[in-house]
Amino acid sequence: MSGPGQTLADRADRSSAGRRALAGVAVITAGALLLRLYQIDRYSLWLDEAYSVWFSTRGWAYLWQEVPRFETHPAFYYSLLKSWSALGRDEVTLRLLSVLVNVSTVPFVALAAYFCANARDRVAAPCLAALLFALSDTQIFSAQDVRPYALMSLAFAMALASTFALMRSTERASRPPGHILRHDRGILAAYGGVSIGLALLAWSHNLGPFFDLFFGACLIAWWVATGLRPALLVNLSCAAALTVLLYAPNIPIILMQMEVMGENGFWLWRPGLGELIDKLLRLPLGTGALAGATGLLAGLAVLLGVWGAWRTWRQPAEGRDRPAWIVPLTLLVLAFGPAMALFVLSRIGQPIFLFRTFQASQVAAIVALALAPSAAAALSRRDLARPLAVALLVILALNTTFTYYLGPPTRPASEDWRGLTQRIAGISTQVEPTVVIVPASVELPLAYYEAELDIPLDLVVVPESYPAIGPAYRYPAGGGGVPGITPDMLRSLDARLEGKDETWFVSRAADVFDPRALLSAYAQQTFPCLVEAIPPAAELRRRPGPDGDCGTR
Repeated sequence: MSGPGQTLADRADRSSAGRRALAGVAVITAGALLLRLYQIDRYSLWLDEAYSVWFSTRGWAYLWQEVPRFETHPAFYYSLLKSWSALGRDEVTLRLLSVLVNVSTVPFVALAAYFCANARDRVAAPCLAALLFALSDTQIFSAQDVRPYALMSLAFAMALASTFALMRSTERASRPPGHILRHDRGILAAYGGVSIGLALLAWSHNLGPFFDLFFGACLIAWWVATGLRPALLVNLSCAAALTVLLYAPNIPIILMQMEVMGENGFWLWRPGLGELIDKLLRLPLGTGALAGATGLLAGLAVLLGVWGAWRTWRQPAEGRDRPAWIVPLTLLVLAFGPAMALFVLSRIGQPIFLFRTFQASQVAAIVALALAPSAAAALSRRDLARPLAVALLVILALNTTFTYYLGPPTRPASEDWRGLTQRIAGISTQVEPTVVIVPASVELPLAYYEAELDIPLDLVVVPESYPAIGPAYRYPAGGGGVPGITPDMLRSLDARLEGKDETWFVSRAADVFDPRALLSAYAQQTFPCLVEAIPPAAELRRRPGPDGDCGTR
């Protein structure tokens, strides 16, 4: 068959493939939801989650005008959480927002893979991409975390799928804006998806604009490679203008935050080459029981998928109106470019290299992984290679899932604030145990569980309740609100602890906030009798008896 008949047949095949892919992705999305709800409250809120909860309880004016002066992230996520927490402030309800955001990302990941795949793989590739994303322990962790990283992944996936939708239809995307507005809703939606996705990426994290630069570079490369088409440049400029317009309210805020961060620094250290390699190996799928082997195999599969994308797009039927290398280059740049650029910047300037800040790039890596089975079959020229490659990738992803749920705890004991609050109440002889806190941020998780568990605590924060802001304070972790400890701060403790025979001392990150161990020295001198120690940094101490003897409890 040829001519119009062939065209109709192709459209019918694409429609059928689209329906089957949609059904498969829907099933996987439902499974992803169940997987993320499983043991959602297994871990206590950790300190960063307690920050999110505290920010979300502030008034709107304070949240948008004052919080940015000592917090390094945009207020947008905390505003969403503030509205969401009207449903409840328990751990499950608070984390459910991230669960739903992360699950909503699955269809966009699948859509990105659909636009990259050849005709034969337009069912298998989207379903595999959705499945790998659903099983990744990195994504499960961010889904069960009251932090903005799930929102980052959603924005990244939306922008990526929309970018590939445009690249797949260069001729349509290059038509004048008026024609697209009147006659091509699909391309209009793709341009809108790019703008909204990039704006949301910038609103979700202060490194979001950094990711936007990589998307912009790939789109400019596409424009150059397609012949510098004037109409395409106009369309891309309009999309960029819309992104800036949507993000504009936060621009003066982020400039102010950058100034504060420049004055106070940040708590991260300069990464070494080994750390970069470790993070790049973790990026495609996550961390399994055999982390090195999993990362190495997944990394090789990403490169194989990138080659497969190039092979697919160089075929006349697949790429006659766009350059063959643009999608493979985009996958490679967006998967690994941000991490490598952050590494370089952290080596020559302010360290900002942290895995969770660039984990959204995993979306691009997973799309490349979904293209690897087809590439393996083409490389080996054996159809058996395709199911074997799929099986290997799924096994590697399942390895990370089982490690997350059945392996060692993914959060350290020092972040079990729920358990610590319960143990303090169970061990103390006081009705309202006194707890001396260093640094000020530790007040947030303890105060949260004091309220949620209905356990009264007398919290004595050194130097004062969070946020502790003042010209005399030094902020070793950057930002503001959590100052380092000085001898002057401890002198006031005598009056605050007068009449207290038994006191808890709780600290966190003492190497950063109390490197001279001032609180430990004060505790040992003023309350020399150690009653109970809860590793890693909580102690119950008593004053000695009249005869100077600690005696028995």
